[in-house]
Amino acid sequence: MIDTERLFLFPLKYKQLELYLLNDGSLEKELKCQIIEREFDEDYRELLEYDKLPELNRKGKINFFKTIWLAKNKNTNTLVADIFFRNIPNEIGSVEIGYSTFPEFRNQGIMKEMVNGFVNWAFKNPTVKIIRVETLKTNIASEKVLVSNGFKILKENSIINFWIKEKIKNSSTFAP
Repeated sequence: MIDTERLFLFPLKYKQLELYLLNDGSLEKELKCQIIEREFDEDYRELLEYDKLPELNRKGKINFFKTIWLAKNKNTNTLVADIFFRNIPNEIGSVEIGYSTFPEFRNQGIMKEMVNGFVNWAFKNPTVKIIRVETLKTNIASEKVLVSNGFKILKENSIINFWIKEKIKNSSTFAP
């Protein structure tokens, strides 16, 4: 669905998200990809089970804002990272994204490439005007990804930086 230099990004259907949650290699088998080890912390598992999965249509129709997208390395045929919208665009076109790289693929520029492709694709949607990201101040790698993709810190507190990238410049709104 989204094609970058090294990656192919695609949204998961209902059944695929169920297999992704199993984290037992069954999704990779269905997609004919190499099986790799993935980690889920409890918060992420809950997001998938209670927020994303119930919003998907069991018949196969995908709501791009309600599912997880995976990145597959074209050369190795391996799933390397995931990215998703945390919500649908609000009334001013603001939407938040979240992402993670699977452990063995970190520090290879994958996230920079994936975020760039995902943001460019999202901005082609007329309802998306602002993309937001929250990072812990301790997550230096993620902050480097955002800076390299043209995100700016809009506000911060002692723990979190609130990042924004706008399709149309000069908005001063961080709209949750």
